[in-house]
Amino acid sequence: MRIVFFLLTMFVVQTMTAQSIKVEVSSDSILLGNAFKLTYLIENSENELEVPNIENMDIVGGPNYSNSIQINNGVRTSSQSVSYYLKPKTEGKFFIPPITIIEDDVVLETNAIEINVHPNPDGVITEIESNDNPFFKSFEFPFDDFKMNPFFDKMEKEKKNKESKTKRKLKKI
Repeated sequence: MRIVFFLLTMFVVQTMTAQSIKVEVSSDSILLGNAFKLTYLIENSENELEVPNIENMDIVGGPNYSNSIQINNGVRTSSQSVSYYLKPKTEGKFFIPPITIIEDDVVLETNAIEINVHPNPDGVITEIESNDNPFFKSFEFPFDDFKMNPFFDKMEKEKKNKESKTKRKLKKI
């Protein structure tokens, strides 16, 4: 009886940690000039994702990464998502090619996704919904963005040197 219970437990643990890969898009039908979100979801795989070249699309955002690792009752599960924002260059029907990952002699593959890009005579632009935390939307960041730049001090010193040289030249005249 113990052996049966042990084998059953091992089977359940193995299925809980099975690898998978999925692909999602925010919309499969968009107007020209708009962008859509492409997300790859990878579960229980340590492989790096290589995104294929997607013709007639510009990457306007990303890659954005999200990772999660959980250990429950000694069972480790992990998930990773990689998101891109893509903007079609022309109207028509396009395909996001499948991605293949080989993990422990198991081949994981996504489906190809069809994207239909329609003409946009009115120039309608819609924003992609965001999962931004509403707490930070009203938060005013107290620092100037340039001060977060490691080259800010050097740029600021060069600017002050130029200003002082200009002032000296003006005094001489």
